Amino acid sequence: INKSKSHFLVSKLDRQLDPKQLFNALLNCQKEETLSLILEPRKTTLSIHFIDEFGNLITQHNLKLTPQTALVHFQYFLKNIQQHKPELSLRYFKVEPTKITSKPWKLTAISPPTSSEKQSYLPVVINMASAANNADCTISCGPKLFSGQANDKNTFEQIATFILSLRKSNIPYPLYINEIRFNEPQKVSTMDYLIQKLRFEKHLNID
Repeated sequence: INKSKSHFLVSKLDRQLDPKQLFNALLNCQKEETLSLILEPRKTTLSIHFIDEFGNLITQHNLKLTPQTALVHFQYFLKNIQQHKPELSLRYFKVEPTKITSKPWKLTAISPPTSSEKQSYLPVVINMASAANNADCTISCGPKLFSGQANDKNTFEQIATFILSLRKSNIPYPLYINEIRFNEPQKVSTMDYLIQKLRFEKHLNID
């Protein structure tokens, strides 16, 4: 996670720090007032990279989603951020390895999903008092509502028990956060939304 910049400034990594040249390929997506999502399909999972309007990069690995399902999910999540930051533009890409030594990664712009494409897994919406890890929050997990602090292990255990009760039919219910709402959205950054989403999913997902 890189959340060091609060103003747009183009970044590039030294080749010694990025021997595979993946991060420099991703950083080509840096653009002012633009939030870029980059899909990186792997053999059995998916990695998602985000570059915010300041050029900060954050990555989520090992998503058990197809690229198209991930695109539908994240478009919904990012559009909710955009409602509070209407100056933000959204862009979507796919990054793939090549066999060209001088250019080992190929970035391709992709179209956002249409409104007719829907998510098919359990919806999870979080309301937070602030972006602090211990903020008071409520977590709506389908029809069930949980309350507590955002770092309260007891809350996560309650949700885990609830999710396990849904799995009696052996149908998996991956928990991916659909939406985060802050009491004062004008005081939080785009990266705050993404960091909290990844943090909650790390605690809530059950293998």
